[in-house]
Amino acid sequence: MFARSRLTRKHLKVLIVLAVFLLILAIFLGSNLILRRVNYTVTLPRLPEAFDGMVIVHLSDLHMQRLSCDRLIRHIEQAGPDIIVFTGDLWSRPLQLNDRRTDAIGVFFDRLTAIAPTYFVTGNHDIAIRQFMPRVTPVLRQAGVVLLRNDYLPIARQTADGQTQAIYLAGIDDPLEWHRRDMIEYLRARIDDMADNEPFTLLLTHRYTRLRQYAENGFDLVLAGHSHGGSVRLPWIGPIFGTTRTFFPQHAEGISHMDDTVMVTSRGLASWFPPRFLTTAEVVVITLRSG
Repeated sequence: MFARSRLTRKHLKVLIVLAVFLLILAIFLGSNLILRRVNYTVTLPRLPEAFDGMVIVHLSDLHMQRLSCDRLIRHIEQAGPDIIVFTGDLWSRPLQLNDRRTDAIGVFFDRLTAIAPTYFVTGNHDIAIRQFMPRVTPVLRQAGVVLLRNDYLPIARQTADGQTQAIYLAGIDDPLEWHRRDMIEYLRARIDDMADNEPFTLLLTHRYTRLRQYAENGFDLVLAGHSHGGSVRLPWIGPIFGTTRTFFPQHAEGISHMDDTVMVTSRGLASWFPPRFLTTAEVVVITLRSG
């Protein structure tokens, strides 16, 4: 009877270990397989009235995954976006650039531009492989994508009474491609030189880690990626490890505020590279409100 009791306890320990392992495995697989749509409403006091209710689909960190994913396209279509923005890391460094992958990029962005005007900024992976952007730029442009490489453009809309209002959409290259250290300040100064008064500015950038600089330069809304949601996340704690090799990264997901600047950081679309844990890939849908 004593031996049987010891055997039962031993079996119980094995079952507990097995159950914990299966739970962790299920969480890991779910974290890397699930693609969710996340909806944010962002209220911005300086947003022109004409842009109240504007819907933006924010995509980031695709890393050449889900290019043929119909579920991703359905998420975007169902959001009914006015514009689609892509904030870097289309490419993934371990891959070899070939015609098949280039064609897949073209098909994917053809599908996006058929839904709404689409804007693109580079990420560190896009820049690190030096032949990537020269080869893919014509493909993106042929699909109708607007590349914002340290540049900006006005977007105009009309109010209900026919008044035309504008915001300035700016995009900045990943710092690996900067030809001057003060690129953020330089881009902001160019916008201010062109625009009347103090324009509402929306900045597309890959790096979520520079919120202080974005705020100091007065950008109203910033859309960023690069974080992968922290890659590893724990309940009640949040992201514990970032793509910048820092522990407990700040501003790695969701909405962040600093001074009068609001930043929305996407967890990105890629899975497995790097692997995720309790931080699923996401399509971010942002509805703008003035108030």
